[in-house]
Amino acid sequence: MSTTNPTEITTQWEDQMVKRGIWAPREHEKKNEEIYKERIDALESINFFENAKLEKLIDIEVDKDENFEKELDAIRARRLASLKNKADENSRFGELYFIRKPDFVKEVTEASKDNTTVVVHLYKESNEDCQIINKLLSETIAKKYGKVKFVKGISNDIVPNYPDKSLPTMIIYRNGTSISQITGSESFKGKNKKITIKSILKLFAQNNVIKNSEITEQW
Repeated sequence: MSTTNPTEITTQWEDQMVKRGIWAPREHEKKNEEIYKERIDALESINFFENAKLEKLIDIEVDKDENFEKELDAIRARRLASLKNKADENSRFGELYFIRKPDFVKEVTEASKDNTTVVVHLYKESNEDCQIINKLLSETIAKKYGKVKFVKGISNDIVPNYPDKSLPTMIIYRNGTSISQITGSESFKGKNKKITIKSILKLFAQNNVIKNSEITEQW
């Protein structure tokens, strides 16, 4: 029970939280059931892998409060399950796939119908910038952003008579249709006039392939 104001009804759980500086004391009288629900909701909103208060929560010892322990264990389990689902999603593809024209409908159009983003790189081996993009996609970008499906195909095989001047070309598919197209070397270059991981990722962010927040500082 609270020792600061005997008229205020508090739970042992809340007293423990206040004592450890995790929550401020209540200002208004509330029913125990209301308090309990509020605290569970608050715990649900905590990012257990980023919030500095996690260590405090883990080390709390609440005598004879089995409900608290059960709820905390359940929240941990839900958070871990959520992180596992995200990890599984991010490793769904993880490589740059080569396709031919007969594969296009299945590997691109159909594959994008479940709200998956598919990025198609039309290239020629004789084009140096195409070589650079394929290298960056296969060695780094496709592995980092595994929830996106990256494929490459020789330009005039995928699209007969496709003009070399439009290479490199990327076509972005989602929900069974092309949503944007990026053509020509200059489109892929950054401020230093070079094609880099960062310049490609910025293009992807502009075209809703990834979010700006997903571009890490290392690039």
